Amino acid sequence: MSHLIKMYHNRKFFSLENHKYVTLTEILGMYREGEKLEVRNSQNEDITTDTIINSIVKSEHDKPRFRKHLLNYARNL
Repeated sequence: MSHLIKMYHNRKFFSLENHKYVTLTEILGMYREGEKLEVRNSQNEDITTDTIINSIVKSEHDKPRFRKHLLNYARNL
């Protein structure tokens, strides 16, 4: 079973398993530890992939090597 996290209109994430708000950094940590996650918005749409990508970009954005790889990837789309 997946760890269910809800994103509310105020852009806060709430873990239904732990009964607390979680940050993008915490969500990324769960993902990197191999935990099965499911993130849903207020319309109950699955936004797991978008959330994981967003958390990676936010955690790595200050690293020049990451920015260079991201730009190269974007050019090849």
